[in-house]
Amino acid sequence: MSYPPGLGTPPEPFGITHFDIRDVIRRIGPLAEAFDYMEVCPIDAGQTAAVAAKLIREFIAVHRIKNQE
Repeated sequence: MSYPPGLGTPPEPFGITHFDIRDVIRRIGPLAEAFDYMEVCPIDAGQTAAVAAKLIREFIAVHRIKNQE
């Protein structure tokens, strides 16, 4: 179940999770030129913003590794 509390939508059964998004970032991040994380609403205790920050950091890491090769 996809369940970030800071999104404006209810949980989606069988929805994509942040682990799935991380795997996508790791696969296509080296090929991408940009990354945008949308719909982070600070209505929770910061959990959604923390997940967004970690995913953005993951993109920066895989993108930087590509550029160093």
